[in-house]
Amino acid sequence: MNFSVIIKASFLVGIHFLFIGISTRAQTNWKLIKDENDIQVYTRKVPNYDIEEIKITAKFQSSVQGFLALLLDVPVQSQYIYGCTFAKMVREEKPNQHLFYQQIYMPWPFSNRDGYFLQHIYREKNSATILVQTEASPAAYPKEIDYVRIPELRASWKIIPISSKELIAEYRVLLQPGGEVPAWLVNLFIDKAPYQTILKMRELVKKPTYQKALLPDLY
Repeated sequence: MNFSVIIKASFLVGIHFLFIGISTRAQTNWKLIKDENDIQVYTRKVPNYDIEEIKITAKFQSSVQGFLALLLDVPVQSQYIYGCTFAKMVREEKPNQHLFYQQIYMPWPFSNRDGYFLQHIYREKNSATILVQTEASPAAYPKEIDYVRIPELRASWKIIPISSKELIAEYRVLLQPGGEVPAWLVNLFIDKAPYQTILKMRELVKKPTYQKALLPDLY
């Protein structure tokens, strides 16, 4: 896989892994709900949102380039993002900014979700920290039959290198999933989904395909 082409042809983001505005909000009122295997999951209430904002912090045995290579391998999202059944890169918007599409499974009787997400990757000024910001772009393409389009999502990765082979990653996400979502389903997502996603990412990112990837410099 040619990751130079992917990043040049490249966004969540979004899921997506997608965070405009989130990283600048106050760092208060976080509630720790899970702390296992060096993975911490936090939540906090946000005015005008039914679903709480989620923050995850975790260590990875990976180079920054390797971690970014995994994030940019969009079709592989279905192997690690909890509930993701399909994902694809759509188009490049500008250098280091791209649009991607994702489908999310929901248990019966609820409708599956899908979304288009715009993702921007850049280096924090005067720092080795990499930021990945993602936001939903629900009007990018017409809605798909049998899917509820995710109307709002803002997410971000903050990737901080510890050494050439280890990093700390912080992920945040705030979203409105669209349609009716019951409390028990929300609770399942908040507690289980982020933790399981990180565990799977830790295994995938070790692959030589990612650790040997060479990506263009970010700005």
